[in-house]
Amino acid sequence: MCGIAGFVDGETADRRHRLHRMTAALRHRGPDDDGHFLDEVAGLGMTRLAIIDLDGGSQPKSSRGGALQTVFNGEIYNYRALKKELQGHGHLFESDSDSEVVARAFEEWGAEAFSRMHGMFAIAVWDRSSQRLTLARDRIGKKPLYLWPRGRWLSFASELKALAAVGPWPGIDERAFAEYLHLGFVPTPRSIWSGISKLPAGHVAQWEDGRLRSWPFWELERDRPALDPVDPVPELDRRIHRAVGCRLVADVDVGVLLSGGIDSSLVAATAAEQHPGVNTFTVAFEDPSLDESGPARALASALGTTHHETRATDADALALVQDLPGIFDEPFADPSSIPTLLISRFAAEHVKVVLGGDGGDELFSGYERYQRFGRMLRLQEILPQPARRLGRHLLPSSHRVVRQAGTLLDRWGDTPAATYWNVIAITSPSDLRRLLAHPEAAPTVPASFVDAFAAPLDRAPRYADLSVYLPDGVLAKVDRASMSTGLEVRAPFLDTELVEWATRLGPRCLGAPGAKALPRALLAKRFPELSRRPKQGFGGPVDQWLKGPLKPLVQDLLAPSTLAEHGLLQATAVERLVGGMDTIGPAVAPPVWALLMFQLWYERWSSPR
Repeated sequence: MCGIAGFVDGETADRRHRLHRMTAALRHRGPDDDGHFLDEVAGLGMTRLAIIDLDGGSQPKSSRGGALQTVFNGEIYNYRALKKELQGHGHLFESDSDSEVVARAFEEWGAEAFSRMHGMFAIAVWDRSSQRLTLARDRIGKKPLYLWPRGRWLSFASELKALAAVGPWPGIDERAFAEYLHLGFVPTPRSIWSGISKLPAGHVAQWEDGRLRSWPFWELERDRPALDPVDPVPELDRRIHRAVGCRLVADVDVGVLLSGGIDSSLVAATAAEQHPGVNTFTVAFEDPSLDESGPARALASALGTTHHETRATDADALALVQDLPGIFDEPFADPSSIPTLLISRFAAEHVKVVLGGDGGDELFSGYERYQRFGRMLRLQEILPQPARRLGRHLLPSSHRVVRQAGTLLDRWGDTPAATYWNVIAITSPSDLRRLLAHPEAAPTVPASFVDAFAAPLDRAPRYADLSVYLPDGVLAKVDRASMSTGLEVRAPFLDTELVEWATRLGPRCLGAPGAKALPRALLAKRFPELSRRPKQGFGGPVDQWLKGPLKPLVQDLLAPSTLAEHGLLQATAVERLVGGMDTIGPAVAPPVWALLMFQLWYERWSSPR
């Protein structure tokens, strides 16, 4: 695991200094080593977290003639099979590192190499002979990659903070800001800064002669017929065993993040079978609504893992709030980033690599919102369009039931894709229009959502989450939180073959939306009690924090005089929303938290650096 950065720029005088500043900003991602390449046109840099071939995995990697220079962030799980194939083509290897396999694979197959790689990665290859920069990002978007074209030149980096060395920030992208308030994160391809974009998952980009073009090397096939095996549990078991097994490969100790939920429990149980005594890590929370340490401890004991547990209080969580903008260098409003950061810091004291349960909800229909979306579609079939428009008139009501009906109607869209886009929103469409200083910037349904809903409706919400919510919400959270501590998190559920199989399963295999029946059935074969536990949140009592210990910070950062610094928000609407914390309660906590996180981010990053 690494951080990568670089540029194509043949004019700027301080190019060497700039390259070193860019990589220095990524030191947390790779504290073990760094490396640089610089010629008269391009510069590549990396910082390394040494996991595979500790001595031979340094970068950049050069082709035999020196024409190709490669930097790489991530892990290629099938690198040994690729290495054997490349040796058959006559390639010689000086190490047992996956980074050298990446370099030789590109040398042999060019951009087609990326479709052969199974893993998590962001890759940059500079071809000195053709003066072409090639960039690629893994299929699901586990590893980030930002691009900043400026005239004839391009800069790239694993995190935005590395691009601070390139020059003054451009202005805030108002559409990206509106999308942030809608979702709690900025979805691909935008970033919060105008002109800086994220390379979409499963895509290749090439920069040549001052022009950028990109194309997908992998996409989910949404029109494939559904699979309907009589008993899918054994097949899931086989696929999880394979996915976990290849993610246990490392030249350092490996652990498992064990929350006590279904997904992490399955990963831990499978890892313990293949690696007896594997390290497991749990945070015990003071708030009983968040604490799953009891079931996690019981499972660890039954599995015979080397279990590590730490306790976290509300004070521990709140102490991290003002650290978040430096870690998430885009505004990010998922409060579960705090426990994710706590468990990452704890695990990093013991190991460099952990396995987690991310992806299980998206693959196996684990979110409650899938149920809610289904109910909304059924209601839409019987309610005429004029009745739906009543929502905006019911919202101001002080009567709880009437207001809840208005909230439901407010989130209905003209199409299933638009409805689901509103279902996953943390800020209602009506509130968002009131909050924005320029309501015309309010987001529309992204193309990736529209594409996802070309699939059958029983699969479409999961496809939409795999294209937006998972990479830009869940995986971005895990990547920034873990890599800020020098910890690599691997996600067995996001194994390519497992994803392609699970996304084809029909409703009979998956069970009721939100139930996550298939993973539960697999876990029940060994731990029936755990399999019956309800899904538990991994956030925090945000509404209580905002009305209690964080209230002075909210009042300061959301004051009209403070908001006037950027002019993106209607101060009176913000004041009314914050005031609703006392009358409406937890329902308004997510948008208020998002506003607070944005203001903290703006305070940290808006000034030229």
